[in-house]
Amino acid sequence: MAWVARIEDEGNPSDGPTRYHQAIRAAGREAVENALDRGWRPGRVVGVVHGYVLGDVDAWRNYHHRDGFQASKREWLSLMPSTVLSEFNQEFDFHGPTLGVTAMCASGVAGLLTAKSWIDSGMADDVIVLTSDLSLSPENCAAFAKVGVFFGDGPSLDICRPFQEGSRGFTGGEAAVGMVVSGRRDGSYATIRGGAMSHDAYHVISIDPGYSHVRRAFTTALENAGSTRARSST
Repeated sequence: MAWVARIEDEGNPSDGPTRYHQAIRAAGREAVENALDRGWRPGRVVGVVHGYVLGDVDAWRNYHHRDGFQASKREWLSLMPSTVLSEFNQEFDFHGPTLGVTAMCASGVAGLLTAKSWIDSGMADDVIVLTSDLSLSPENCAAFAKVGVFFGDGPSLDICRPFQEGSRGFTGGEAAVGMVVSGRRDGSYATIRGGAMSHDAYHVISIDPGYSHVRRAFTTALENAGSTRARSST
């Protein structure tokens, strides 16, 4: 089985020893520079939230498949999820709460809700939300296919159809994305009004066919955002 997607060898080696590090740093840097160009200026406390699924799969494979006892200090430190975030904070002189969150496919949503809660509570003035996943190794693709959630035998838009009938499951995709979430509106693209998350505690890979908890997550998110539509539909 071949790789589904790979980052080209065009990263900046100074951003870290692996494509994973380089992708996170590049995505975060692009987000910060874009926000600065649009008029944003960092507040006194800037937090960082990193949402991910499996982390640096390539690096961990290399570590375990060779003599890990011979790894250098730099190689070992690069495996720690906190290292790339520390380097990112150092680059921009950010000082604030820093956190890695993993909620599998909902890691990005968890990151955004965490950022909003930090800003609403006064814990941070701004939060950089980074999300990344470069874990589509042949082994992981094969395992996901075996459990029945991954399908690589057709176009993505035919296989995964959110909010539509006929969706079969997930397709392959790897990405690193950075967003600046701020308590100030200067230069903003959009406003995060509210949100919610839930787990129906039904099965490790399947959703309860009754959808009651999925619906509750949607209505709770709309209520949290102050949507009148949510109140009229419940």
